[in-house]
Amino acid sequence: MLQAFARLADLTDLRLVICSSNYSKRAKLYEKLATRLGVHDRIVWRFALDEHELAAWLPHAALSVAPLTDCARNIEQGCAPLKILESLAAGVPVVALDLPSVREIMTDSEHGRLVQPDRPAELARVIRVLLQYPERLREMGAHGQRHIAVYFSWQRSLHLLRRLYRTLLLTKENRDHEYERHVSIAE
Repeated sequence: MLQAFARLADLTDLRLVICSSNYSKRAKLYEKLATRLGVHDRIVWRFALDEHELAAWLPHAALSVAPLTDCARNIEQGCAPLKILESLAAGVPVVALDLPSVREIMTDSEHGRLVQPDRPAELARVIRVLLQYPERLREMGAHGQRHIAVYFSWQRSLHLLRRLYRTLLLTKENRDHEYERHVSIAE
């Protein structure tokens, strides 16, 4: 993200707000990189934010960037990118890396944009283009907010979980019944 942001240096009014649940000492390498790239003075660093503090920042964002890494944790194990869910729920369109776990949550060009991992120039280009179309950003944000309300609500999750448990219980009852039938035939 920092490399992409450096490519947007001509957008002098653009600020990058980095919200982190970590403490500032864990970001020293990133701060040094930002200084080396010449963008440190255009970054607002917010550390050790709780969920309420983060929620206060989100509505003011033109867009949210989720520069997840292309690593085993995010690809093979899967991840639950809460940043994407929270941003979309707040009506903020997301620019994220095109990973399987992200595609399960959002659709490219509908709720934001997906870019290939490890391509800061592409990430910068997508951000630049989106910022030129504020109305499109608002549409994406509204679509994302509706998408989260419909498909990721607690009510829907509870409904799906109950349905799964019912299926598992019925399957177990059927297995038990089949086992009893086979035992009685064998006797």
